[in-house]
Amino acid sequence: MSLRLYTADELIPAIPPPGGAPARQAPTTQVMVQVDEWPGNIFRLWLPEHVGQIWGNWQADVAHQDYVQTQQGGLLWAFTSTSGVRIEAEATPGDRILTLAVRITNDSDQALNDMAVANCIQFPLAPEFACGDLSRIFIRTSGEWQSLRVLEPRSDYPHFFRRGSKPVDGKVGWGGELGHLFENTEADHPLIVCVGTDGRRCVGTASEDYAYLFHNCANHNLLCIHSTQAAVPVVEQEQTVTFCQRVYFVDGGLSDCVEAFEDAQSGNGCCI
Repeated sequence: MSLRLYTADELIPAIPPPGGAPARQAPTTQVMVQVDEWPGNIFRLWLPEHVGQIWGNWQADVAHQDYVQTQQGGLLWAFTSTSGVRIEAEATPGDRILTLAVRITNDSDQALNDMAVANCIQFPLAPEFACGDLSRIFIRTSGEWQSLRVLEPRSDYPHFFRRGSKPVDGKVGWGGELGHLFENTEADHPLIVCVGTDGRRCVGTASEDYAYLFHNCANHNLLCIHSTQAAVPVVEQEQTVTFCQRVYFVDGGLSDCVEAFEDAQSGNGCCI
């Protein structure tokens, strides 16, 4: 399976138009992924969407990302904050797998606390995968794969936490007050899967050390899935930490996507 990557800058509009506000107040850079065997579908990534309090693509002055092409056919972006924290985000295509790595090097004058990273995989430009009713988005809970629709979440932006990782203060990632979106159902697997409308193709994603999974169908111009890695409590001075995630593009059903995940896990680590 051949994956091709390129970038685009755009302002993601409001939904439903013409009311509401756009997803961001300024254009953002997206990594666009095309699967040659799946024409008519483009998968859009915010890589990353945010890096703790260091960088966020809602900040208009830094939202544009200058990616360069790598020798592996992937894309690499680098950014250094005014405090001296360096971020590198890299997307590396493989056979039906896209590996995402966000590296943070702390060259500032103090330790960084609760460093978190989010990557966002979006489906509005992939009509054979976009799912606004939760029926084709799957997670595993209590050992069984269930659609989010069957789980009957209380919002259209539900967060499912790994056992023991649900924050008591209702905050995640960038510190947002999101407790009203936190489900009591717990995820027991790092993979979240979107099954195509034909039931024979899937896109799934899993982070290396997941804390929670969620799907956003509140904004139909995002329709994104997330497998978010647990925050690193402390990044010391001169230390580098890496947040790793894979995106799976699978010809097959849900079980085939799970098998692709397991096959990848039996090989080398995520970010080699």
